[in-house]
Amino acid sequence: MRSWVLLMALTGVACSTDAPGGAADAAIVASPDAAAIVRDDAAAPDAAPVNDDAAAPDAAPVNDDAAAPVNDDAASSDAAAPVNDDAAVVAGPMELTSPTLSPGGVIPRESACQRRGSTLFDIQPELAFTNVPVGTQSLAIVLIDDSIDFVHWIALDLPAGTTGLTRNASGDRMLPAGTREIPAYGTQYRGPCPDQTHTYTFRLYALPVAMTTYRWARSIDAADLAAAFANPLAVATLTGTYTP
Repeated sequence: MRSWVLLMALTGVACSTDAPGGAADAAIVASPDAAAIVRDDAAAPDAAPVNDDAAAPDAAPVNDDAAAPVNDDAASSDAAAPVNDDAAVVAGPMELTSPTLSPGGVIPRESACQRRGSTLFDIQPELAFTNVPVGTQSLAIVLIDDSIDFVHWIALDLPAGTTGLTRNASGDRMLPAGTREIPAYGTQYRGPCPDQTHTYTFRLYALPVAMTTYRWARSIDAADLAAAFANPLAVATLTGTYTP
């Protein structure tokens, strides 16, 4: 019995023998010094392994190619609509001009039927044609005395590409090839020859025919011109006055 008590004391267990007669229902009391054995494995349930991949749902992949394309032309309002150069340029009306006669000015003395001694001036002035309309087949140039409705000079069937006449082209027989001069005041250019101030007009006709049928062989007036050059594509004029 002593051996058992001693063994119990050594192991830290107290023994009580309260039962009479020494019969003992041993009540075992744990010593405060006896620490419960802690099992590391049982101390806490194993933590579930951490799956880095599962820690957060994967972000949707970014597809750089799926980004909306940028249209540089649409990004800037500076992109102007293409300009059609051919449509931006519009030809003006046909014009007849001369370096020696301004519109409404005085016709130079050398272009009138004036004599100085034995010299007859009567020199056809230099003339320029511009903006002849598309479709023109021939040109005609005349000089008419508006004051008395009398035609001085007619040259017709000038080629459509003619851009003017040089000074005294009529008198020098230097009119463009194919040009015909119709007898009027003379058979060539004849300038102003009034006894007082008259108004004169050079007229340029753009015609839709290559050759003009001309039937008059007498004194020619404005009505004859209207009949001869019917339906012109354009008419340009240059007016001046002359005082003897």
